[in-house]
Amino acid sequence: MLSSPLVLALAPPPAWVPFASPLVCDPDLPSAFACGSRNFVVWAETANNWRVFDDACPHRLAPLSEGRVDREADALECAYHGWSFNGCGRCMRIPQLPDADAARRESSRASVAGYPVRLHKDVVFFWPWAGADPADAPAEVSPEHQLSSLPEQPNKYTREPPYRYHTLD
Repeated sequence: MLSSPLVLALAPPPAWVPFASPLVCDPDLPSAFACGSRNFVVWAETANNWRVFDDACPHRLAPLSEGRVDREADALECAYHGWSFNGCGRCMRIPQLPDADAARRESSRASVAGYPVRLHKDVVFFWPWAGADPADAPAEVSPEHQLSSLPEQPNKYTREPPYRYHTLD
C-alpha cells in the first residue's frame, strides 16, 4: 500500500511555442516573459534575429530582462554587474575581470542558456525543450503548420488600450 497518493506528471509533447510579435517587442530593450513556471528574456540581437535566454544571469541570478541591449557589441548586458552575453549565451565581457584572466569567461558556468528561435509570419516562436532536438519534431508542431491558416501577409495591426481591469469598475 502506498503511503502517499501517486501523482503522474505528464509533460506536453515538445513543440515550438509562439509567444510574441516583433511588433509589440521593443528591439532595444530586453523583455521578460514566463512560460509555465520558467522565466525567460527575449531580446533582438539584430533587426530580425531574436534571442531567448533564461532570465537569470549566471553570476548572481539577477534578471537579465532588467539589463540592456548593447548595440555596439550586439550583446545582452546584465544590470547587476555588467556581464555581457552574445547571441549564443556565451559570456563576452566581465568588467571586473582583468584581460589576463579572460579564460574564466570561457567556462560553461559563465554562460546563460539560450533556446532556438524562429520568426514566422511576424510571430516569434521558441523551443524551450532542453532534451529534445527541434529537427526531430513532427511537422505538425512547426511554426509553419501552426500558422498555416493565416495569410502570407497577416494583418499587422495591434493595439494595447490605455486601461486595465479596474477602469471598468
